[in-house]
Amino acid sequence: MYQIHSLGLKILSLIGVVLFFALAAGSAGAQRRQSLSPEEQQERFEKQLEELVVVLELSEEQTPQFVEIMEATDADRVDLMEDMRAGADRGAVRDKMVKLSEQTDLALADVLSSEQMEKYKEIQAQRRSQRGRRNPES
Repeated sequence: MYQIHSLGLKILSLIGVVLFFALAAGSAGAQRRQSLSPEEQQERFEKQLEELVVVLELSEEQTPQFVEIMEATDADRVDLMEDMRAGADRGAVRDKMVKLSEQTDLALADVLSSEQMEKYKEIQAQRRSQRGRRNPES
């Protein structure tokens, strides 16, 4: 009986240690993302943009239109994030972010084929899901 109880305590201790490190790693990741310099954020955006151009298999005609839409969206997103950091109501900023996303989708629908648009929406859903796991506040 003692061995079973001891084994149970060891398992619970191991689970506690794993959870501690998982939470610590998640917190460190969130802090790293928040501490990215504007230059690092821009580099990250450009890398993601390049990846989208490749993954969506954009034509030479589509690429500059796509890039223009995404750059305008990113500039608006940065402005909204700055507003939130300055103390703007989080709910209001979130509503504006949702509207911005909808406007972006409408603009992209004029540039992308239906297959490309579907693939774009899948990628965005994956990114939102990953953000949600990393930082539930976003």
